[in-house]
Amino acid sequence: NARPRGSAEIHGGEAARWHREPGILTFTGPGIRSGVRLPQAVDLVDVLPTVLSILGLPIPEGLDGDVLSEVFTEEGRERYAPYPVESVEWRPEVWAPPVFEGDASGGIPQANYHNNLGLVFETEGRLAEAEKEFRTALELLPRDRLARTNLAGILIKTQRLSDAQPLLEGVLADFPDNTPAVFNLGIVFQRREQWSRAEDQYRRTLELDPAHVLAHVNLGHVLVRQGRLDEAGASFAEALNREPNEANAMFGVGLIAVQKNDLPAAADAFRRVLEMDPGHKTAAGNLQAIEKALAGG
Repeated sequence: NARPRGSAEIHGGEAARWHREPGILTFTGPGIRSGVRLPQAVDLVDVLPTVLSILGLPIPEGLDGDVLSEVFTEEGRERYAPYPVESVEWRPEVWAPPVFEGDASGGIPQANYHNNLGLVFETEGRLAEAEKEFRTALELLPRDRLARTNLAGILIKTQRLSDAQPLLEGVLADFPDNTPAVFNLGIVFQRREQWSRAEDQYRRTLELDPAHVLAHVNLGHVLVRQGRLDEAGASFAEALNREPNEANAMFGVGLIAVQKNDLPAAADAFRRVLEMDPGHKTAAGNLQAIEKALAGG
């Protein structure tokens, strides 16, 4: 499909193709029913009139969407009764359109446009097109955090580690606590076999986000490379505790068992990896070799 340009209107606008149909919408608070699932699908355009109703603001006639009155209790329906009006006039002393620095040449809105489109392309596996969009965002805003982080992710995926590293280091110079940049820099060091530097980045990631499953997994593999098997096992165990079907964590458990010469345990681990990820070729090869050794072959 051609790159979405032009109107971002919900009905018929080309930029609306960025949006994906599935989503989650929840309500909580006074006057809201508890534990109720709406019987019908919710349209994105229903969100605005519902929020306006909750806030007690007027709803212009002709506004797309309906108030989701099913989420309200009887008291809530009275409290949040819609307030329709023919039109709304924005008063400058109350509201004015935001003005972004650099807006005349594209600036923040256009950079966000290219970032968003790049993420769509990346999700679809169109990495060259994603890279082009992220680079365009950087031309508009050279220090944009998202564009630098996103572009670095593409460079890592395409094995251009020497280009990714300075981008990530630049992000962290400006935003030291940016978890994606810290984690991705760990990947760069790990692929360069700079184990101690990779370990530092993954531990820093876990300081920022203790629930980061992939940081636990990657830290475990880095520790295996350093021969610190018990520490690695603890990292893999933590990852599996948080995500029981994390195949690469179970693969690490198998590697530890091999290094400890516990071939039956290794075989069990690699079998579990293949249950989680039937396409894991390395686990399949390892299992085949172990089974042959156990059979005396």
